[in-house]
Amino acid sequence: MTNKYFAEIDSDSIVIRVVSAESKDQCESNYGGAWVETWKDGSQRFHFACVGSPYNERLDAFVPNNDFQGWILNEETIEWEPPTPMPEPQWAIYISGVMSVKTGNLNPKYQKVKFRFDSARMSPCLKWKLSI
Repeated sequence: MTNKYFAEIDSDSIVIRVVSAESKDQCESNYGGAWVETWKDGSQRFHFACVGSPYNERLDAFVPNNDFQGWILNEETIEWEPPTPMPEPQWAIYISGVMSVKTGNLNPKYQKVKFRFDSARMSPCLKWKLSI
C-alpha cells in the first residue's frame, strides 16, 4: 500500500511535522494531535505542508510562509502577492536598417559602433551582427 503524507497541526494552525503514513487514523493513534493530509505535488490543499507554515482551515489550504512585509494572500491561488503589482513594460524598441550608437569607456573619445539588424532572425529572439 502506498503511503500518504500527513501534517500535524498545533492549536495555532501551524504545521509541527510532516510524516508518511497509511492513514490519518494511524497518525492520530501513534502520535496523537490533529492531522491533515497533504500532497507532495500540491494537487490538493494548494501546497505541500511545510514545518512552521500555517494551515488555513477556512480555505482548506497550506499557506506558504510570507517573507515580505505588506504582501497580500490571494485566496484563490493561495500565493502571496505584492501590494502594488509589477508594472507592465512601458516601452518597445523597433529597429530597422543600420543603427549607430556611441559607446564609451574611461577614454573621453568615443567609438562609433554599427549594429546590423537582421529581421529574418528576429524570432524567437533578437539577434545582432556587430561590426566595429
